[in-house]
Amino acid sequence: MESSSIPKVIRIVYDQVARPRLELKPWGLLIILPRGYNEKYAYQLIKKHEKWIKEKYAILSKALELAKKVEIVNRSLKEFKQTIKQLVNEYSKELGVKVNRIYIRDMNTKWASCSPKGNISINKIAKFLPEDLLKYIIYHEICHLLEKRHNTRFWSLIAKKLPNYQELELELLAYQIKLKYM
Repeated sequence: MESSSIPKVIRIVYDQVARPRLELKPWGLLIILPRGYNEKYAYQLIKKHEKWIKEKYAILSKALELAKKVEIVNRSLKEFKQTIKQLVNEYSKELGVKVNRIYIRDMNTKWASCSPKGNISINKIAKFLPEDLLKYIIYHEICHLLEKRHNTRFWSLIAKKLPNYQELELELLAYQIKLKYM
């Protein structure tokens, strides 16, 4: 895979969506268009967002290589829940916020999420991640209780504790690829 190119496989699908969307997948570029849009529009989107596609594709290429090397952690659901609870308690105290409830559930596209009510949901497959990535996921979600959006303030909160967060994000992508596609 060339890291500074556009994926060779481009798939265009039509769906009931409000706006066109570009998604990079391990197999290539998925373009989701609202019904009624012309296929030519998809290629205009590629041209318009070429820089973004190349940047994200380079990251995806690195993650695909890393996915071949990462090790799956074998921990029980009970151990996983205990680790999550401990990390939530530790980080919520550290950041001075209150987490309402913790849910472990199947999630299609995310490792975790945080609701405005302070509920944190963790993807069940995160039990296969090493502890440093679990720490990152939990800290990331608890930071959302202080800053909802992924803006400069949010990333500076993350960077104070985890200055290597970009490496951790790449590792998470590698694990996502390994657990879903390999």
